Amino acid sequence: MLLNLCLAGEESRQALNEACVNGTFNAEYYNGPSSADLAREFLAWVEPGPSNYLPFSGVENDQSFNAWKSGVFLVCYCAMLDAEDLCQSPMYYINAARLMFRGPLTDIQLDLPTSFVVRIDLEGWGFSDTDSIRLISMTQTCRENANDPRGVDVYRLGCPGQNSSSCRRPDVKEDISVYVISAERTGIYITDISIGASQSVLTFSGDITAELLDGDAITIDESSIIMNNKNHTAWNIAEQHVVSKLSGFYGYADEPSVKRMLWNRVSYVPGETNKLSIPVGWIETDTESIPQFSFVQNKGRWARRNRLQTKEEIKVDFSATVKICWGAFDEGRQQYYGEAGVLQFSSPTFMADAGVYLTTRLQGGVGQAVLSFSPSTGTTFYKAFHTPLVAPRRHQLFEASCSEQQATPRSGFYSKR
Repeated sequence: MLLNLCLAGEESRQALNEACVNGTFNAEYYNGPSSADLAREFLAWVEPGPSNYLPFSGVENDQSFNAWKSGVFLVCYCAMLDAEDLCQSPMYYINAARLMFRGPLTDIQLDLPTSFVVRIDLEGWGFSDTDSIRLISMTQTCRENANDPRGVDVYRLGCPGQNSSSCRRPDVKEDISVYVISAERTGIYITDISIGASQSVLTFSGDITAELLDGDAITIDESSIIMNNKNHTAWNIAEQHVVSKLSGFYGYADEPSVKRMLWNRVSYVPGETNKLSIPVGWIETDTESIPQFSFVQNKGRWARRNRLQTKEEIKVDFSATVKICWGAFDEGRQQYYGEAGVLQFSSPTFMADAGVYLTTRLQGGVGQAVLSFSPSTGTTFYKAFHTPLVAPRRHQLFEASCSEQQATPRSGFYSKR
């Protein structure tokens, strides 16, 4: 019996079986069973005594492999081997499971401005609040020094800060904290679920489309789920597997308490801002009924897992180019496994006709100030940029003095145009 891996989509079981037959196996993603020949190194190891588990670790039970890139992969299984321990035909491969390798999308190119307080956003698979990022020089690798590379100090954290007291240079082993959007951060919880045959609709306590994009991926905290009037402490193994389809957390067969993540992607429901659908459903059979789900205190706790972001606290004074390393909390410390790409801090191009103008000539009077600029004049980048711009602008009331030619801010609010 053989195992092989290929890149996975999120289709039906029949489509996944066909993907195993016709799938792409790429050694750039992992150093394991990435071809028919290499799959022979991962034959099933049969223990001397009876066992409920079948590890695919080679005839000597000593094979393992590492993932080089993140993504969701199919575990493809073949039970029909020839005399050379090869699968007799690609047609005999079937989908056994899906497996997620956590980490960022690689080879990204980010460009952020100097002299502004910014944040860093990444896309990828299986993100968590316990992750972190580290910025390193272009000559380094993220995995050096036992996955603990030396960071650079070209940036500052904790900005802007009161009198710049908290806007500080980082330590060379600084872990830049990140977070994922979640129910706790937004105050929007799952209150109900409507189950269908192949899709289910989640109802939220607020406008969820303002927080999640169509196609984002979420998990649901199992401690907030109730199935058939039982909470997570009372589920048996079969019930736990049913809940896993909804939560996105699966236990390992030999260690059910250890979880692996396999999220569900959400889709917008036309005309509904407080509802999202997920590709999970159940049908009633002669032996199984449709599970009944509810949520503790009507507060299902979800988290978005395909995007992470830092706080908006990073500032760079001069142009710089660095690598972005993604790290996870593993074996008691942050370990940097993935290189997301390159981040370039560059001085923004000055806009033409930029200025601040008073709206009153009355000395001692209170009026608004007008911020004026022309993005496209003399700037080829903005001329070629056809996507509508969303510019955050801070408006303030000023004490304007015509004779003194100065303005003192009084109060402010934030809006978007």
